[in-house]
Amino acid sequence: MRVNIGVSEFEFGGPDLGELQDSNSILDDTEALRRRFLDEGHLLIRGLQKRETVLEARRAFLEYLDERGCLIEGTPLMDGKINLERGPRGGYRGDIHDPRQEGAPLAQSSEIGGLVESPEVIGFFERFLGGEVLAFHHRWMRAAGQGRSTGMHFDFLYMGRGTERVCTVWCPLGDTPIELGGLALCLGSEKSEDMRGSYEGVDADVHSDRMKEIGSLTPLDAARKYGGKWHTTNYQIGDVLVFGMYMLHAPLNNQTDRFRLSTDTRYQLQDEPADQRWVTEGHLERTFIGG
Repeated sequence: MRVNIGVSEFEFGGPDLGELQDSNSILDDTEALRRRFLDEGHLLIRGLQKRETVLEARRAFLEYLDERGCLIEGTPLMDGKINLERGPRGGYRGDIHDPRQEGAPLAQSSEIGGLVESPEVIGFFERFLGGEVLAFHHRWMRAAGQGRSTGMHFDFLYMGRGTERVCTVWCPLGDTPIELGGLALCLGSEKSEDMRGSYEGVDADVHSDRMKEIGSLTPLDAARKYGGKWHTTNYQIGDVLVFGMYMLHAPLNNQTDRFRLSTDTRYQLQDEPADQRWVTEGHLERTFIGG
């Protein structure tokens, strides 16, 4: 199957886009999980979240979009059918000028909170990180419409004012086959000294001009420059993808007429330095529903 990450076209299963392998066989072996994370930069865990927890979050997200006219009237809510007459995201733009009234209420709702701070996720990180866990108060919400969405990036540029030992969890809110546009990781990029050196000291809030540099590369060019290879998979409800601050990642383009919904949230040890932009009350001013 041919898919796109941004402007780059790939054949899934071909030389430039492989399939992610899960870590469920070692899920009960904490040391093995830590070794794999160090060696491979990520962990795909199938079914970590409870199905009902994910469905509650999905329903809340789709009700939010439906209230704004983004879904086709008369179709089943949980199908997430985009009202394409209003554009690739059903007319949804969000109000970044008044986030407390727009994105923040959904992101801080009990349904989303129950997902990103579920006992299953927090319990996993208490074991994996080896101590009390701080979940970032900011919750990144994604409603990916038809076509391209969030650009390729790595997270340290946006949240690098604390410890580097922060884990991102990407969680699809429902089954997410290849054509719906799940997340892809550029495995190997997290070990690229060239990539780290190119962006040493760069902070997205301070050096917005430097952020254009990473966007000037196509995903295929970035993989070749930094010695990585893109990987993705067909995600199922309950799956989570865990990776670190230097993993280059991007979603596949959504080829369907349905919204791809997901969250990405961050976790670290409570007693390590935290980036205050994302863990204090001020983070609400930056909340929006991204593509």
